Amino acid sequence: DVCSSDLYALLGATFAASDITDWIDQDGDGVVGKFQFQVPNADPASTFTFPAFVVEQVAGLPITASAGQLTVNGSIANSATTVQSGATLGGSGTVGALEIASGGTLAPGNSPGTLNASSAIWNGGGHYAWEINNFLGSAGTNYDFLNVTGALTINASASSDNKFIIDVISLLASNNTAGDASNFDAWSDYSFAIATAGSISGFDASYFDIVTSGFSNSMSPAGADISGSWYISKNGNSINLNYTKAMAIPEPTTGSLLLVGLVGALTARSEEHTSELQSPYVI
Repeated sequence: DVCSSDLYALLGATFAASDITDWIDQDGDGVVGKFQFQVPNADPASTFTFPAFVVEQVAGLPITASAGQLTVNGSIANSATTVQSGATLGGSGTVGALEIASGGTLAPGNSPGTLNASSAIWNGGGHYAWEINNFLGSAGTNYDFLNVTGALTINASASSDNKFIIDVISLLASNNTAGDASNFDAWSDYSFAIATAGSISGFDASYFDIVTSGFSNSMSPAGADISGSWYISKNGNSINLNYTKAMAIPEPTTGSLLLVGLVGALTARSEEHTSELQSPYVI
């Protein structure tokens, strides 16, 4: 396995072995592999890129992200990738069989973007940090998207501690930092495909929890009696994240009040007439 403990790494082309502070024998076989390492005190703002010879050795081996951020912008399509609790997987590249464990986070792209996987498992307690910067934009460019060529399995339940969590995050379109996404209208409905797959199993809308603490656009505009809300759905082999518009309950008009009064009067008269017909005939 390749471990990213406190590692901020970018799969790609250039970086010197001298940047690595601790080569480790992770699998306990007595051999320190050149793709087995840790960067214990890496600055989260730093970017390290695996050299080509490392990528070649990693190819086909399982990769475990155990902490920090692992970003895949290249291709490790033959490597099963597990994202454990406390770790985040991002990038616009390709991984093999992907598994998001409880506490692990999937964050496709480089704010935002598309990540590809040969298959995927979303476990209860795992997260999908879904970012959007333009509500009229496209998948992979303006909002996050996961493309799974094989099976996507939802391994969660309706239990509050075993739901898969979708974190909805708005970004400024100008620089992809936190802020209101462009072209959002709280009075309109929206639907976004956040993942597609060759097949989807285990899906149930009650197995998901949607968290909007990272979404700064107002879903309760002035005049709204019912705030907008988010929900998850499945359409064929696509998992969609949907926004339901805010609503205002119209005030009754004079005409509608008169109509209600007329209906009430007619109902009362009908009941009175019925009562008279049902009265016994006495001689």
